[in-house]
Amino acid sequence: MMLPEEILGALRGMNLLVTGGTGAVGRHVVSLALDAGASVRVVSLDDSRPHPAARYVHADLTDAESCRDSLRGMDAVVHLAATGSPSGIAARGSQGVIVPLRRTNANLLDASREAGVRKFVYASPIGAPPTRAELRDGLELEAFSAIRVANVYGPGDHLDAHEGRLPGCLLERVLAGENPVVIGADSEAVGEFAYGGDVAEGILRALHYGTRGEVVNVGAGQGTTIRQLAETLCEIVPFRFVFDPSRDWTFARHVMDLSRAREQLGYEPRTSLREGLEATWRWSRDHDSAPLIAEDFQQSA
Repeated sequence: MMLPEEILGALRGMNLLVTGGTGAVGRHVVSLALDAGASVRVVSLDDSRPHPAARYVHADLTDAESCRDSLRGMDAVVHLAATGSPSGIAARGSQGVIVPLRRTNANLLDASREAGVRKFVYASPIGAPPTRAELRDGLELEAFSAIRVANVYGPGDHLDAHEGRLPGCLLERVLAGENPVVIGADSEAVGEFAYGGDVAEGILRALHYGTRGEVVNVGAGQGTTIRQLAETLCEIVPFRFVFDPSRDWTFARHVMDLSRAREQLGYEPRTSLREGLEATWRWSRDHDSAPLIAEDFQQSA
């Protein structure tokens, strides 16, 4: 899947704000927009700066004034902040995630109306879909699109062995040298693992075409068992692993229906699990100082 010329042309010269633009989806959105000739401002609490051509702003969007400052001069917004793992959302609960997310959403929508923003894409995590009030407020803008994002991985992923999303948390355990890596899941449980670059293209398609007042799923569109995930990663970097369903730290148990995304956006994910894991492994290896595991580890299950 490649972005069509009409989308690239619309991005050219656009002033685009990307919240959460340093993560597994955001850095791809930023890269694609910059390549198309957009001027990109990234707002994040992360201090990383993966794209020198973008302008990075460290700001807390739960503060209304910070939102207004961030939105000045912007034509469009891609809101990716807090598209964290479902397991992380479940673990931290409403006070840790949902309440700040709702405050951020309200601030951004209010500031966007004040700033005259023309287009707004809200990418919600699986565990925190947009409320009716947010959808209503968003539709007051010229073009508001709501995207529900699948379990995403890729360069820029949040590698947390206990709270992050699969496969990022699995990669973190491998990097830490765990032997064997204990995978807290049923080996035959089915999850959906969408590569960040594919999701980014879907989001920019939504920015251009809109979602017609509906929430549109953007993901991989196919399921993978946790065993298949571990075995595919093991082909890239050999490691030993065992399953312990009693320590279940996964949350993915479904596969998204991508029919709306295909029909309305022309979206079709194109990165295989092997290709995505190879790219993520290279990035995580280069961005982590933990010792690598021995080359001759053999898997077990």
